[in-house]
Amino acid sequence: MGMEDPVDQRSVPHNVESPESREKSTFVNHSVRLPHDSVSVSTKSESRPKLRPNRLAVFFPLVYMAGLFGLSSIPGEPTPQDPGVYTVVGWIPPQIQNLLHIPLFGGLAWLWSWSLQTWMKRGWLRYAAAFVLTAAYGVFDELYQITVPGRYGSLTDMGLNLLGAVLAIWLCHRSAKGHSKH
Repeated sequence: MGMEDPVDQRSVPHNVESPESREKSTFVNHSVRLPHDSVSVSTKSESRPKLRPNRLAVFFPLVYMAGLFGLSSIPGEPTPQDPGVYTVVGWIPPQIQNLLHIPLFGGLAWLWSWSLQTWMKRGWLRYAAAFVLTAAYGVFDELYQITVPGRYGSLTDMGLNLLGAVLAIWLCHRSAKGHSKH
């Protein structure tokens, strides 16, 4: 008599929101930036979180370069003092080791491009700086390998380093163009 019939949820259109559900689904853009963190996370209601670097993010490519330097420091011949190093890369055929320059230096170029976002707002300038930094390190790395026993620097390796950098910068540019269209 005085009781109203409960609304059957199956009969309510899906595009109608109740005030309660609207309160629950309201999403505010958040950008969290802590002063001592090297990255911040920005979330939006319709996209996944995006990592944005701050000025300290330049340490990421520097640490990556230290890792590449460590790989370049491995002697070409096994030494009795450190035979364990060869379990890391010794099983990889030399032809494949040469091709690994492409993704390794591509990763370095991407890291430079990503970390320089807070320093350089213009994309082309950031890409140029990332390429120059990666190319310079690639040349340094090949020259350094001349001093490592059993290793040698080569123009082929320098070319593969540059190819990796060019491909990574191209992918960064292409990805940025794709995001700006949306």
